[in-house]
Amino acid sequence: MKLTVLQILELETGLFELSEKELPIATSLKINQAITNLGAVTHSIRETAKPILELEQNQQNEKLKELYQEEMGVDLPQVSTTDFGEITIRARTLHQLSPILKEEETFDEN
Repeated sequence: MKLTVLQILELETGLFELSEKELPIATSLKINQAITNLGAVTHSIRETAKPILELEQNQQNEKLKELYQEEMGVDLPQVSTTDFGEITIRARTLHQLSPILKEEETFDEN
């Protein structure tokens, strides 16, 4: 899947927060796989950002904005909110995880 650098960094934050929760084993494996797959990508992003962070503030803001909009391909497992079991998750975390959340199928009983 293609994600912007900003989406990747937000997803990583959400995954780390979720990894602190007690989850079913299958879900924990998916979360761990996603963290592992993102590791090399986020390392590359941080290495690219290092010289940018040494620039003047105006140049830094411009270059970081450009970096955050770049798209990168990442192989990530999809998870469903039902995979989380009975845990509670903040809305912000769900937003961060949105690139890997599967659409829930809803059935109209009428």
